[in-house]
Amino acid sequence: DKGKFNKFFILSDLCSIISSFFLSYYFYVYQRMMDDNIGAISFRIYIISLIIFIPIILILYSFFNLYNSRRTTGFLYELYDIIKANLLTLIIANSILFLGAKNIYIVNYSRIFVFLFIGLNILLDTLFRNFIRLIVGNFRKKGFNQRIQGFHFQGKRP
Repeated sequence: DKGKFNKFFILSDLCSIISSFFLSYYFYVYQRMMDDNIGAISFRIYIISLIIFIPIILILYSFFNLYNSRRTTGFLYELYDIIKANLLTLIIANSILFLGAKNIYIVNYSRIFVFLFIGLNILLDTLFRNFIRLIVGNFRKKGFNQRIQGFHFQGKRP
């Protein structure tokens, strides 16, 4: 069913967004705080930004038709759409950071973290989607995409 499959892709995208966010936080912000003994804005501020990033990315994925059927399109077309959606997210995030430069939380928000997050999101989302495509392709080769229509008779056959 197409609706269930789209929900599965949305869940997959959600997992890739959250995973790339926490990996970016760990690799850039947390490691820098531990290595250099420097202060950083609180983890709560980063979580609030995650809550803002999630709907933006999912809406842009929908806008770039990443939830439509991709059976006939190749890997590169899907990768191109993922990159476009994430680069537009990067532009939106950097615009917010630029326009809110007088806010104490926004001025200290790491721009390198945003770049790392978008890069990891492109990588993880591409890996998740191609893994799903590989699994679904194997099911199709085995014939599981065919609708089997059986007739069930009750009683005597005519």
